[in-house]
Amino acid sequence: MKSNLVDIQALLRGWRGNARGNISVLMALIVVSAMGLAGIAVDLRFTITQKEKVQYALDSAVLAGALERQRGSDAERVTAEVHNYAAALIRQTEGGLSCTPIAVVLDELSQDISASITCTQPTFIAQILGRDHLTFAVSSTSTYSIGKVDVAFI
Repeated sequence: MKSNLVDIQALLRGWRGNARGNISVLMALIVVSAMGLAGIAVDLRFTITQKEKVQYALDSAVLAGALERQRGSDAERVTAEVHNYAAALIRQTEGGLSCTPIAVVLDELSQDISASITCTQPTFIAQILGRDHLTFAVSSTSTYSIGKVDVAFI
Protein backbone atom coordinates (compact mmCIF):
# COMPACT_ATOMS: atom_id res chain seq x y z
CA MET A 1 0.00 0.00 0.00
CA LYS A 2 2.88 2.33 0.86
CA SER A 3 4.51 1.72 -2.51
CA ASN A 4 1.28 2.73 -4.30
CA LEU A 5 1.18 5.96 -2.31
CA VAL A 6 4.82 6.66 -3.14
CA ASP A 7 4.15 6.01 -6.82
CA ILE A 8 1.20 8.42 -6.83
CA GLN A 9 3.23 11.09 -5.04
CA ALA A 10 6.04 10.73 -7.57
CA LEU A 11 3.58 11.00 -10.43
CA LEU A 12 2.02 14.16 -8.97
CA ARG A 13 5.46 15.74 -8.53
CA GLY A 14 6.21 15.02 -12.16
CA TRP A 15 2.98 16.65 -13.33
CA ARG A 16 3.52 19.66 -11.11
CA GLY A 17 6.99 20.20 -12.51
CA ASN A 18 5.95 19.75 -16.15
CA ALA A 19 3.81 22.65 -17.47
CA ARG A 20 3.79 21.58 -21.13
CA GLY A 21 0.30 21.22 -22.58
CA ASN A 22 -1.44 23.33 -19.93
CA ILE A 23 -2.38 25.97 -22.50
CA SER A 24 -3.89 23.33 -24.77
CA VAL A 25 -6.10 22.00 -21.99
CA LEU A 26 -7.19 25.50 -20.98
CA MET A 27 -7.94 26.47 -24.59
CA ALA A 28 -10.02 23.33 -25.08
CA LEU A 29 -12.10 24.17 -22.00
CA ILE A 30 -12.49 27.82 -23.03
CA VAL A 31 -13.48 27.00 -26.63
CA VAL A 32 -16.09 24.46 -25.53
CA SER A 33 -17.55 26.94 -23.00
CA ALA A 34 -17.61 29.77 -25.55
CA MET A 35 -19.34 27.57 -28.12
CA GLY A 36 -21.95 26.55 -25.54
CA LEU A 37 -22.65 30.17 -24.62
CA ALA A 38 -22.85 31.17 -28.29
CA GLY A 39 -25.32 28.35 -28.92
CA ILE A 40 -27.52 29.43 -26.04
CA ALA A 41 -27.41 33.03 -27.29
CA VAL A 42 -28.45 32.00 -30.81
CA ASP A 43 -31.34 29.86 -29.54
CA LEU A 44 -32.48 32.56 -27.13
CA ARG A 45 -32.45 35.26 -29.83
CA PHE A 46 -34.42 33.01 -32.20
CA THR A 47 -36.98 32.27 -29.49
CA ILE A 48 -37.36 35.99 -28.71
CA THR A 49 -37.97 36.64 -32.42
CA GLN A 50 -40.61 33.90 -32.48
CA LYS A 51 -42.25 35.39 -29.37
CA GLU A 52 -42.42 38.79 -31.08
CA LYS A 53 -44.08 37.22 -34.13
CA VAL A 54 -46.66 35.46 -31.94
CA GLN A 55 -47.28 38.71 -30.03
CA TYR A 56 -47.92 40.58 -33.29
CA ALA A 57 -50.24 37.78 -34.46
CA LEU A 58 -52.21 37.81 -31.21
CA ASP A 59 -52.44 41.62 -31.19
CA SER A 60 -53.79 41.59 -34.74
CA ALA A 61 -56.21 38.76 -33.94
CA VAL A 62 -57.64 40.61 -30.94
CA LEU A 63 -58.09 43.71 -33.09
CA ALA A 64 -59.84 41.62 -35.73
CA GLY A 65 -62.10 40.27 -32.99
CA ALA A 66 -62.89 43.82 -31.84
CA LEU A 67 -63.80 44.78 -35.39
CA GLU A 68 -66.00 41.68 -35.65
CA ARG A 69 -67.72 42.66 -32.40
CA GLN A 70 -68.18 46.20 -33.75
CA ARG A 71 -70.05 44.71 -36.72
CA GLY A 72 -72.53 43.23 -34.26
CA SER A 73 -71.39 39.59 -34.26
CA ASP A 74 -72.13 37.33 -31.30
CA ALA A 75 -69.49 36.06 -28.85
CA GLU A 76 -69.07 32.75 -30.66
CA ARG A 77 -68.33 34.45 -33.98
CA VAL A 78 -65.90 36.92 -32.34
CA THR A 79 -64.03 34.07 -30.65
CA ALA A 80 -63.85 32.15 -33.92
CA GLU A 81 -62.47 35.24 -35.67
CA VAL A 82 -59.73 35.63 -33.06
CA HIS A 83 -58.81 31.93 -33.31
CA ASN A 84 -58.77 31.86 -37.11
CA TYR A 85 -56.88 35.12 -37.53
CA ALA A 86 -54.17 34.23 -35.01
CA ALA A 87 -53.83 30.66 -36.24
CA ALA A 88 -53.30 31.84 -39.82
CA LEU A 89 -50.53 34.25 -38.78
CA ILE A 90 -48.82 31.82 -36.39
CA ARG A 91 -48.78 29.12 -39.09
CA GLN A 92 -46.57 31.42 -41.18
CA THR A 93 -43.78 31.34 -38.60
CA GLU A 94 -41.05 28.81 -39.25
CA GLY A 95 -38.72 26.95 -36.94
CA GLY A 96 -40.91 24.22 -35.46
CA LEU A 97 -42.98 26.44 -33.16
CA SER A 98 -45.84 24.63 -31.43
CA CYS A 99 -48.55 26.45 -29.47
CA THR A 100 -51.46 25.61 -27.22
CA PRO A 101 -54.94 26.60 -28.34
CA ILE A 102 -55.68 30.30 -27.89
CA ALA A 103 -57.67 31.15 -24.78
CA VAL A 104 -60.14 33.97 -25.58
CA VAL A 105 -62.11 35.81 -22.89
CA LEU A 106 -64.90 38.21 -23.84
CA ASP A 107 -66.00 40.63 -21.13
CA GLU A 108 -69.63 41.47 -21.85
CA LEU A 109 -69.67 44.41 -19.43
CA SER A 110 -66.59 46.32 -20.62
CA GLN A 111 -66.56 44.80 -24.12
CA ASP A 112 -62.88 43.85 -23.65
CA ILE A 113 -61.43 40.97 -25.64
CA SER A 114 -58.47 39.19 -24.06
CA ALA A 115 -56.47 36.36 -25.57
CA SER A 116 -53.48 34.35 -24.39
CA ILE A 117 -51.36 31.56 -25.77
CA THR A 118 -48.35 29.50 -24.67
CA CYS A 119 -45.80 28.33 -27.24
CA THR A 120 -42.80 26.02 -27.23
CA GLN A 121 -39.82 26.65 -29.49
CA PRO A 122 -37.37 23.76 -30.04
CA THR A 123 -33.72 24.70 -29.63
CA PHE A 124 -30.99 23.98 -32.14
CA ILE A 125 -27.58 24.33 -30.54
CA ALA A 126 -28.63 24.29 -26.88
CA GLN A 127 -29.81 20.68 -27.36
CA ILE A 128 -26.16 19.71 -26.98
CA LEU A 129 -26.28 21.10 -23.44
CA GLY A 130 -29.55 19.25 -22.69
CA ARG A 131 -32.05 22.07 -23.27
CA ASP A 132 -34.50 20.74 -25.90
CA HIS A 133 -36.97 23.64 -25.97
CA LEU A 134 -37.80 27.10 -24.66
CA THR A 135 -41.36 28.02 -23.64
CA PHE A 136 -42.99 31.45 -23.64
CA ALA A 137 -46.45 32.92 -23.06
CA VAL A 138 -48.09 35.86 -24.83
CA SER A 139 -51.30 37.76 -24.07
CA SER A 140 -53.17 40.67 -25.58
CA THR A 141 -56.27 42.71 -24.76
CA SER A 142 -58.33 45.17 -26.75
CA THR A 143 -61.03 47.51 -25.52
CA TYR A 144 -64.07 48.29 -27.61
CA SER A 145 -65.80 51.63 -27.49
CA ILE A 146 -68.00 53.76 -29.66
CA GLY A 147 -66.81 57.16 -30.66
CA LYS A 148 -63.75 58.64 -32.30
CA VAL A 149 -61.42 55.96 -30.88
CA ASP A 150 -62.80 52.56 -31.76
CA VAL A 151 -60.11 50.18 -30.47
CA ALA A 152 -57.29 50.66 -27.99
CA PHE A 153 -54.68 48.28 -26.62
CA ILE A 154 -54.28 47.92 -22.89
